[in-house]
Amino acid sequence: MTCRIRHIALGLALAPLACGGDDASATAGTESSSPTGEPTSDGSTGTSAGTGGATMSSTDSSGTMTGTTASPTTTTATTDATTGTTGTTEPTEPDDSMSWSPVGPDGWSDYEPHEDTEIIYVSSSLGDDANDGLSEATPVQTVARALDILKTRSQDATVARPDWVLFRAGDTWTESFQFRADTVKGGLSIEHPLLLGSYDEGPRPRFIWPGSGPLWSYGWYGGDFPTGDDAPAYWAILGLEFYTASKDPSSPDYNPQWIYDGSNPAAVMFQREGHHVLFEDCRFHYTPLVVQNGWPHHVAVRRSLFLDNYGYHDHFETDSVYHHAQGIYMNEVDQILIEDNVLDHNGWLSDGMDYPTTAPTIYNHNVYLNSDTTNVVIHKNISARGSADGFKARGGAYVLDNLLLANGINININGYNLPDVDQTARDNVVMGSHNRPLHGPPEASGHQPRDWGVHYGDITEALLDVTGNIVAHSPDGKRSVANGCEQLPACLSGHIVYKWGSDPDTPGDYPDPERTIESYMTTLGETPTLEAFLAGARAQSRASWNPDYTAQAVNEYIREGFGVAVDP
Repeated sequence: MTCRIRHIALGLALAPLACGGDDASATAGTESSSPTGEPTSDGSTGTSAGTGGATMSSTDSSGTMTGTTASPTTTTATTDATTGTTGTTEPTEPDDSMSWSPVGPDGWSDYEPHEDTEIIYVSSSLGDDANDGLSEATPVQTVARALDILKTRSQDATVARPDWVLFRAGDTWTESFQFRADTVKGGLSIEHPLLLGSYDEGPRPRFIWPGSGPLWSYGWYGGDFPTGDDAPAYWAILGLEFYTASKDPSSPDYNPQWIYDGSNPAAVMFQREGHHVLFEDCRFHYTPLVVQNGWPHHVAVRRSLFLDNYGYHDHFETDSVYHHAQGIYMNEVDQILIEDNVLDHNGWLSDGMDYPTTAPTIYNHNVYLNSDTTNVVIHKNISARGSADGFKARGGAYVLDNLLLANGINININGYNLPDVDQTARDNVVMGSHNRPLHGPPEASGHQPRDWGVHYGDITEALLDVTGNIVAHSPDGKRSVANGCEQLPACLSGHIVYKWGSDPDTPGDYPDPERTIESYMTTLGETPTLEAFLAGARAQSRASWNPDYTAQAVNEYIREGFGVAVDP
């Protein structure tokens, strides 16, 4: 069986193209609200693989931002800095990114300084706050001093400046970014943003949570944040690492008894009005990204790593829950792009029930986009081993060409059963589910595994575009295609189901349907395990990018086994 399908462009509605038979079915069910407001059927031992090399940027003698990836006409070998594995980058073609940022043919956003750009250099190891910070030879030392310079340059956030703050690669700060209402007004344009990046070669600059307040924030401290035309715009945060040592069992600062609430988050937070905010090539380890409140718009999160964030909770003998934990959480945000990221093992630490409990729960996910999110695109990501959902998009989404591996519910769109919500899922590959009990209050179906492939809420057929999804290889899986899709032939025909629990296989003459992530690793000559694949994916960076460890590479391999082709 061969089925050719086209990629969807945001805002362009394409009619679903049938792929497979119409007789695939799953156990019927609905997602209803519990007394606590959490749906009853929708819950809505990772190790660090290292930072994987240098960050997004360095500067040449003219001050131009330069990348470290191959040019479009070059074939180059790339070596993973942590695992030592080597892959070959073929000559690059124009990237199919959906980002509004200036993405080049290599898939990365590139910037050059504006005539008004001032570059501020910061080094914890070589800097001195008595320096002017205007050259690599005279860096300042602290985040606070760099922010003071930005505040002066922006005249207390009344003038937008396309300034760059570059942190020395390999340096470490235990200090928070506190962007207040009077710190910055943002940059000038998409091409000339306010930019936070790095210089020199080495691991990403690391920012360690200092123990109180957000690690990076705009909108947390103070008040009187500007709105409307005065809201800050054009931010680019590139190639930085954000890390919470107290949650890392391998750290000497690990504190398994630390219980903190919403007033004291270890998080990166943008939570006031603003627009055109880009996070790219960043590493979030035991730390989430939170964007919410005030309807910021045009927020892009690209080619970044979201690893191992979790929270502590009780045994659900009462309604008390101390901390919900996600890789990415957004609410009251419009125009969202989540593209080409690696999200692994967020929402839980282990299966153990030692207090404080860190087992997987119904509340924690790799990506959680609440119902007040609009115009969402989730494109080409790897989402693996999430506590409950790989992607939870309550307000609807375009979910395109992603790889989902061993999540509780792999894709969950419109879990609140809202009317008139876009539900687009095209060309995604779902391989397996993790078969772990998801803890939670009994009234919310706690202590039960989900093991679902793709879940849809109430469907408006005119807003449905479901084509070319493969849902396969979960021997203990419960539901391959759940809820609103189960009774709708146009939805069911957009999925190939194969060896998912007791659900019937979608009929078809498949060339090699037994392909898995393990057999994919065998083709690379690597250890044939999910863990080995994720170790390679977790080591991705701009300085060490291996196309073998991307959703596109794996999805093409799996689709070939099912005779499915995607038209570019």
